[in-house]
Amino acid sequence: MPAIFTLPFFLVSTILDMLARKRGDDAAAGIFQPLTTLIVVVAALLSLFSGGAKPSYTFGISLGLVISMGADMILIDRKDPVAFIKGMLLFFAVLIVYSATFIAEAGFHVRDLFAVPLLAVYYCVFVAVLWKGLGKLKIPVMVYGLAFVFCVSRAFATFFAPGFSTVQSILVLAGTTLFMLGDSQLAIYHFANPKFPMFWAPAFYFVGQYLLAISVSLF
Repeated sequence: MPAIFTLPFFLVSTILDMLARKRGDDAAAGIFQPLTTLIVVVAALLSLFSGGAKPSYTFGISLGLVISMGADMILIDRKDPVAFIKGMLLFFAVLIVYSATFIAEAGFHVRDLFAVPLLAVYYCVFVAVLWKGLGKLKIPVMVYGLAFVFCVSRAFATFFAPGFSTVQSILVLAGTTLFMLGDSQLAIYHFANPKFPMFWAPAFYFVGQYLLAISVSLF
C-alpha cells in the first residue's frame, strides 16, 4: 500500500503543528497545518497506484481533503471570527462531500439506525455546551452539527455495505469520529471557553483525516 510511506512525514508534520499551536506560533502553524493536510491528500491519491482502490471513492475523499486544506489555510488564527465562519463553511462543504461519497458507495440500511441514539445524545450535548455562546449563530451551528452526525452515520453504514471490508469500515468510522471530536474541541474553544485546552485537537483532526485517506486503498 503506497500510502503508508507517507506516515513518517504525516507524523512529523502533525507533531510540529501541535507544538507550534502549544507555543502560540501562528507562523509555524501556518506552514504545518496545511502541509499536514497536503500529506494526507497525497496519501489518498497514492491509493490509485495500489491496485485496491475505487477511483470514484478516491475522488470523493480527495476532494473533501482538498477543501479541508483550504479551510486549514484560513483557520491559522483561531481567534479571528471572520476566518472561523469561512472555515466553518468550507468544512460544512467537506461534510457534504464525505457524506455523498459514503452514500454513493454504501447506501442506506435499516441497521444504520443502531448509531442514531448515540449520535443523538452527542449532538444534544454538543449544542447544550455551546448554546449560551452561539448568539446569532445558533441555527448555523445546529445545522453544522447535524451535518457532522449525519456524516458519521453514513460512515457507520459502510459496515453493512458489501463493498467495504471490516478493517476499511473501522478506518472510515474512526476517521469521521475523530474529525468530529477535533472539530468539537475547536467549537468549545471558540463559543464556550477560550481557555479550553486545544493541544490534542490537531491530533484528533489530522489522524481522523489520515484514516479516511488510508481507507481508500483497501477495496
